[in-house]
Amino acid sequence: MASSMSAVIRDDMGRHRLSGNRLAAMAGVSQNYMAKRLRDDAPLTLDDVEVISAALDVPVLALFNESAQLAEKRRVVIIRDTN
Repeated sequence: MASSMSAVIRDDMGRHRLSGNRLAAMAGVSQNYMAKRLRDDAPLTLDDVEVISAALDVPVLALFNESAQLAEKRRVVIIRDTN
């Protein structure tokens, strides 16, 4: 689900035309810190998701719902590919 969350965040960044640098600044973290999380090189924390949701003006629950839906779609594709 972590990679689904970062994918949802990247998608929302695109809709808001926010760069990783700008999102990092809005979240009060370094660009390197944010980039690692958006690339799935490091896990997003709940605090990260909360701050990012505020920066994107998207409810935290909406991010989790979108992430869960994407994770489920990916799981179904993986299951279908193995059968």
